[in-house]
Amino acid sequence: MEPTTRIVEWFIEENHPSTNGHFVNDPIIPGSVILELVRLSMKKIYPNMKLRCVDKMKITKSLRPGDKLIVYLEQNAQGHCKVACQNGHGESIASGSLTLSALEDSREVETHYAN
Repeated sequence: MEPTTRIVEWFIEENHPSTNGHFVNDPIIPGSVILELVRLSMKKIYPNMKLRCVDKMKITKSLRPGDKLIVYLEQNAQGHCKVACQNGHGESIASGSLTLSALEDSREVETHYAN
């Protein structure tokens, strides 16, 4: 079975709270927010899977408020997932890979921390 690329789009609001002080007069969306949107994309596309590990993630270009983040995910049979992110102009801003695993119980809760 060939892997299928799935796509999730996010709009980053002009007044996104993460840009407050990041950076004055030249706001960018922090990498931690991009990574969280990748994680949320994974949960949306693969609801019966959980994120086991971020194997690697490289952010190569800034994402700005008012822009779109387009997340491309492609999972293979071994539970690895390729990630590619573009801005609304079609420019690559990040890429990497994740390791996913099946939820063992439908009541299982993923632990994550708020910023």
